[in-house]
Amino acid sequence: MKESILIRLDDACEFMDVSKWSRLESILDKYGVKPVVGIVPQPQDEEWIHKYPPDEQFWQKVETWKEKKWELAMHGFSHHYSLKKRRRVGINPVNSYTEFAGIALNCQKEKIAKGIAIFNDKDIEPRVFFAPAHTFDLNTVSALRECSNIRIIHDTYASDIYHRYGMFFVPVIPLGPHIIDKIRWMNSRLLTKTFVYHPNMMVERDFAAFEAFISMNREHIIAFDDLVFRPRKYGFNDKLIKFIYCDMIWLYGFIKKNFSAFKQFIKHFSVLRSLHNYFSYAAWYVWNGSEAVFPFDISDVTLRVATDWESYLDIYANEPEKIEKQYQEWFAGQNVFFALQHGDDIVTYGWSSTLGCKGFRVGLDDMRVTIPENTCYLYNFNTYHEWRGRGYYPTLLMLIQRYYANKQLFIYARAKNTSSRKGLTKSGFECLGEYRSSSVTLKAALAKIGVKAVY
Repeated sequence: MKESILIRLDDACEFMDVSKWSRLESILDKYGVKPVVGIVPQPQDEEWIHKYPPDEQFWQKVETWKEKKWELAMHGFSHHYSLKKRRRVGINPVNSYTEFAGIALNCQKEKIAKGIAIFNDKDIEPRVFFAPAHTFDLNTVSALRECSNIRIIHDTYASDIYHRYGMFFVPVIPLGPHIIDKIRWMNSRLLTKTFVYHPNMMVERDFAAFEAFISMNREHIIAFDDLVFRPRKYGFNDKLIKFIYCDMIWLYGFIKKNFSAFKQFIKHFSVLRSLHNYFSYAAWYVWNGSEAVFPFDISDVTLRVATDWESYLDIYANEPEKIEKQYQEWFAGQNVFFALQHGDDIVTYGWSSTLGCKGFRVGLDDMRVTIPENTCYLYNFNTYHEWRGRGYYPTLLMLIQRYYANKQLFIYARAKNTSSRKGLTKSGFECLGEYRSSSVTLKAALAKIGVKAVY
């Protein structure tokens, strides 16, 4: 059976980023895509109210969307989270914050009735509902049935549309398209997919990814009117998919979050930290001037260099959300910040320490080194997640090699970090070997390249 893809846009209201919505609308018009738009009838989200000026032309825009045959849905009432609990709530137990789940029936009926009245006043009769934060309960279903003609809830985790509680439920996908494509078992069982976008939160790379996805999948993207509603029962596959989304993914996030906390705990206790580092191995690399081939045409990228806090801020002028305030102290030493820029985006970055720095802390433990004047230590490299796997890391390393043409460079990567080690090899670095932190053999290996280590 042919898969069907729906595009859903959330958080349309009088307080929104007009320019981003206009840009997204132009992309949708270019490919003739008719999305589902979640409209908040009476927005009271304080973040929006303080961030965006009121759009006096909003309801005229909604009328335009209606003429384009976009599906106008009711996205809650105020988008104000009136209840926050310590556990996940509702029929879709995704989040612990909610506008609806856990709220008394009479209160929910009042919200639904007022929202419908606002829509009707604008000559709109919504037939679809989905709640903020994906959280709602059986009281929400009852309120919709008693106070509106809405019989479709566009928010559930299932393989396809099903009928339950007197409502049709249309499934959504909480993960991005690139992630779903990698989960083959799940991807093959999803007959109806809805990918949710929040235009107010999108940045430059998101728009590029959005248009690329639309272009590649246009034949599978349908309008809401093309859906076929059959009284299908909620089955085993649906329960399994919901379990994976609502429980397994949440559990993974919980473990990941607490594992990070555990690692921080280890770092703050010297005995445990020493034990942790005793079993930690790193692969150390050195570059002595060998040439490497760039993985792509470097005319599309620019090397940005900062030697002080002001120049660092200038690098991230277009992406202030990526600024790391703790880096301000790093410029106090003789440290240099390098970044690789592609278009308006910084894709990867790293640091160097030069000019005979003494007592510089390196590696996985409290090892300190004296760096000769003809040597440079590279450290703290990171490629932003959405740009990984494209050769930007080795490209940055090779451009830094050009910057320090007459210097010896050394760097380490965790022994199990295969992607980082591949990048080092591609950029011409030679591996000195794998050494346990604070070991005598590591000290001897660094001495061979003129670096004196002290533990």
